[in-house]
Amino acid sequence: MPTVTLTLDVVTSVEKIARKMTLRAVDVMNKGFSSALPIIQSKVPRIISSAIIASPTYQELINRGPLWGELGVVNPAPALDEMIQAVKNTTVIRLSRFRSVSTGGVTGKLQVRFINSSMASYINNEGEYVSAPSGSKIKWLEWLLKEGDGIIVKNWDFVLRDPQHSRTGTGIMVEVGAGSEGWRVPPGHSGTADNNFITRAVDESFNLIIKTITKEILKGVTQ
Repeated sequence: MPTVTLTLDVVTSVEKIARKMTLRAVDVMNKGFSSALPIIQSKVPRIISSAIIASPTYQELINRGPLWGELGVVNPAPALDEMIQAVKNTTVIRLSRFRSVSTGGVTGKLQVRFINSSMASYINNEGEYVSAPSGSKIKWLEWLLKEGDGIIVKNWDFVLRDPQHSRTGTGIMVEVGAGSEGWRVPPGHSGTADNNFITRAVDESFNLIIKTITKEILKGVTQ
């Protein structure tokens, strides 16, 4: 999955303060950010993980909703916990140092990134199970994050019947006729490398991330 980057150009939020500062404004801003950085590095990963936990996909899996039944995941918690921890561990916050601009203000650029290259390791371990009696590997987390709306299981589909034969007690996969293409991840939960329930959660938390970062920088500057 590609890197997800959020960029904040800190201009408008600090202009009023910058105009009141002396020629040492740039140094003050950089020192202020340095004092705020540990707090930002602590808060932003928590915001992202909270957004993932609040997402409809996560909630259906952890609370045994319809998606949980269709994927046949008896206990999704370990894989979801590993996924959230990996996102938190790979969140990187970088600052291009503040500098003065021709208009007389101060500008700087802050990047918040989470690099998901490490996700492959637990997607292939925690995020799968072996289906009985076929022996097929069900890579349910990879399906959610990468396979989009494409057909995954051809000529088979999920139906709510025979709970006694179901891993989750909800339904089973049955062979379907030529009129049906097969089973796919339900559209409301499907995702690709660039657009899945993790990246959507990050997008939805963007405003809160920006608000938190700006608040902490300004606190650092005015202390």
